[in-house]
Amino acid sequence: MAAPGLPTNLTGGEVGHIAQTNTVHGVVNKFDTANAVTAGFVPIGDGTLLVTRALTSTDNPGVVVNTQTASYTLVAGDAGKLVEMNVASANNWTVPASVFTAGQIVSGRQYGAGTTTVVAGSGMTIRSRGGVLASAGQYAEWSLTFRSATEAVLSGDLA
Repeated sequence: MAAPGLPTNLTGGEVGHIAQTNTVHGVVNKFDTANAVTAGFVPIGDGTLLVTRALTSTDNPGVVVNTQTASYTLVAGDAGKLVEMNVASANNWTVPASVFTAGQIVSGRQYGAGTTTVVAGSGMTIRSRGGVLASAGQYAEWSLTFRSATEAVLSGDLA
């Protein structure tokens, strides 16, 4: 015999699965209703069940792009962003020391025709495979991962 409100031709396993799905769906609906205008991670309680809000299909985390048209020195606000170099001639992407902390990442892109060279500012050490510090060409992308405030690892489409 099927559970109330479910089709009668389902097996016991299917009934249990649908009932569990409906329970989870109900909790998610309660959560979304309670937190419809709340941004970020918000814990809610539903009896003994705790749900933490994750991104939903209506959230748009997107990548923030900071486009530059000349040589540029990174700033603390560039952490987690894509710094795009739209420069026609060779240019520098300077990384100052003591601006970023361990674990932060800054991404870069050579959008213009000019090769971008990543330059270590005073007191900064940049490590890369083979010591390569220049973008490989137009549309090349790279990332800079900070090990500390004075050391970072550069990887990506480099030449």
